[in-house]
Amino acid sequence: FNMAVNPSDTRYAISKETVAGTTNATPAFLVLDYMDGTEVVYESDWLESPTRRTHRASSGGRPVAFKVTGSLKQHFARDAATDLLLESGLSGTFNTNVLSSGANDTSFTIEKRMSNSDGTQLYSYFTGCQVTKLTISGTANGNIEFSADIIGMARTTGTAQKTGATYANPSNAIKLAGVDVVPSIAGLTVDFLKFEYTVEHTREALNKLGSASARGIATSGFLKVNGSVDFFREDWTPETVLLSASGAALTLPIGSGVNGYSINIPVAQFRIPKDGEEGAAATVSAEFMAKETAGATTITKLA
Repeated sequence: FNMAVNPSDTRYAISKETVAGTTNATPAFLVLDYMDGTEVVYESDWLESPTRRTHRASSGGRPVAFKVTGSLKQHFARDAATDLLLESGLSGTFNTNVLSSGANDTSFTIEKRMSNSDGTQLYSYFTGCQVTKLTISGTANGNIEFSADIIGMARTTGTAQKTGATYANPSNAIKLAGVDVVPSIAGLTVDFLKFEYTVEHTREALNKLGSASARGIATSGFLKVNGSVDFFREDWTPETVLLSASGAALTLPIGSGVNGYSINIPVAQFRIPKDGEEGAAATVSAEFMAKETAGATTITKLA
């Protein structure tokens, strides 16, 4: 019979790189639990020839400006692979249990393993990857979801894993849901319905003459931290508290103890709150952007 790749058996794993764009000689891979919608691809721009030939024929085209793109999606939970993605997204490193936004880029290799029905396996290695945008979101009656958008430098393929590679399985930590989140905004006492938190960098793959692979990933602009919170409408306090020019401290504890993280924004500045409806509830939706101060945006692993 004909062989077939079984998507149910596809595995993703990531390994931090010492030199950006190069998988470590004996890579320590962290296997990912992932959700539908996860996809990492090697792609390029397309360059068409402008040549005019006889009989209106085309001179065709060719791929240029190669790069890695895609997104890793997870049901949010405390895990070493999640920590690595958070570090790349915030351009920082966990110091004990605290990750602060900064200017230290973290690159990693993504391994994608596909399995044929006869037991043979196909490997793709995407190197020089960094997180361009991470999103953590959740609703009162839903799961907490995490996604990390990726850009990277190159890809290699084969039928065997890297020599000397080791693999750590995902943690057994509780997969988090809306019941595990208790947001807090200084000066505001409300019941919350949903939230979204995003961190975004403008990262680009840099291409050079004579090479199919990108020579590196570069960052421009500033680290942008923003998001939104939705809560039940009770009075006009949100319009007073949230529109203060000095902003308000925002905390998003997700989970507790060894299963949890806490997102801390010392100064969140809000847009004008918007009225809405959520079924039978009158609601308020408030979008925010973090203003960096002496206390940087942090994500803390709870203990």
